[in-house]
Amino acid sequence: FSANVNPLGFSPKAAGALVDNLDIISRYPDRDYVQLREAISAYTGAHPSHMILGNGVTELLTLFINIIAPKKAVIIGPTYSEYEKDLKRCGSEFSYIHATEENDFVLHAKDILAETPADTDLVILCNPNNPTSGALLKDDLELLAKEYQKTGTWLMIDETYAEFSPISDQISAADMTNQYDNLFVLRGTSKFFATPGLRLGYAL
Repeated sequence: FSANVNPLGFSPKAAGALVDNLDIISRYPDRDYVQLREAISAYTGAHPSHMILGNGVTELLTLFINIIAPKKAVIIGPTYSEYEKDLKRCGSEFSYIHATEENDFVLHAKDILAETPADTDLVILCNPNNPTSGALLKDDLELLAKEYQKTGTWLMIDETYAEFSPISDQISAADMTNQYDNLFVLRGTSKFFATPGLRLGYAL
């Protein structure tokens, strides 16, 4: 139940491609992952040089938080519990900005900005959110990135569930990473593409 993997399962087309290319398992991969980066770039609109590849989103999430080691962080909730665990392991102080049931768990950028303490190093947003499914549109995401850039605040957006949305192109900040250097977008193949065993995650 908690795996949240696409019930339609693994793509037969992808399965066929894997079978047809099993011979590559006997060779070391390209250490720079040029073809993979180009494919992700074509898919997301982010530049290939702005990508980090990892063993799933969880690894990249943990690495990012450990590397920037925020003194103070804000989590937009209610949401995925792993963010809080990683911040605790890192010794970060953190607080929540909660969407509420009375407002159908909808938040807007101006509300988030108004509640973000001035000395915040990192803001974590799951978009669309797990478990409420609420999502901020691109205009709101850009406003957050722009305003947080002024204060030197990182904005981490977890887009693990973006492809499940019928308006995924309108809620994704992936291509905005070409413009904002304080933006860190997490994506992977486990959920929508039903490949958790493949362990392919990427950060933009």
